[in-house]
Amino acid sequence: MHVGFRQPLIFPIGHYMGEISVPGSGQGRSHFIRRDSDLVQLTRQQFHVWMLARGRKGELDRRRWTRGVAEREASRLGVTDPAAIVDGLVTTGLIAEMVPGRKAAYRFALAYQLHPLMLGLGNSRYEPWLFGIGFGEQPVLRVRRDLFGLWEWANGDDNLWQACQAYADVEVAAGGADRDHTDPQRVLTRLVRSLHLFTANSAAYLDVARRAESAS
Repeated sequence: MHVGFRQPLIFPIGHYMGEISVPGSGQGRSHFIRRDSDLVQLTRQQFHVWMLARGRKGELDRRRWTRGVAEREASRLGVTDPAAIVDGLVTTGLIAEMVPGRKAAYRFALAYQLHPLMLGLGNSRYEPWLFGIGFGEQPVLRVRRDLFGLWEWANGDDNLWQACQAYADVEVAAGGADRDHTDPQRVLTRLVRSLHLFTANSAAYLDVARRAESAS
C-alpha cells in the first residue's frame, strides 16, 4: 500500500454489466465488468472495492479520491484485506492508479478513454456557465463548459490525450486565448481532477484506449 502525500488516485476501468447467477460456479451470484472486449467476473467483495474506486458523491469536494481513501471505505463496509483486492484489480486492469503529476496524467491519458452514459442537457439562462448531464429534464450533475465538451466528445477520440488535444484545437480555432482551454496539458489537468465527478455519478465510465500510445 502506498503512503504519504503522493498516494495515487484510483480509478475504475470498465463498464458494469450487472449481477448474474452463474450455474455450477459454486459462487452464487457474481458481478460482471466489461473491460474493452473482455467480460470479467468479480466476487461481491471485489465488486465493492471496484465500485468504491468510482468515488462517492458528496465527498469529492473535500478530499482527493485516493487508494487509501477507497481502502478505508472498503474496510468500513466489511471488506477483508481491501489492499490485496486493489492489488488484484490493478493486475487484472480493472483499477488504474495514478500518482498526481503532469507526466503521470499524460501517461494515464494515453492509456484510457472516457465514455458518456447519460445525455447532455445544455445550460440555462439562470446559470449559463454550467451545463447539465442527466436524463430528460433531470440533470444529475452540472459542470463547466470545458468538462461538458470533453465528456460529450471524448469517446470520439482514441484516448483521453487526443480528446484534450482536440478540445484545445477547437478553442484555438475559435480565437480562444485562455491557456486553461488552449493548452492540452492544462485541459488534461482539469479533466483528471474531475474524472471522479463523472464516475461517481454514473455519468461516464473509463475504459482502455481504443488505440493506446507510448509516452515519448
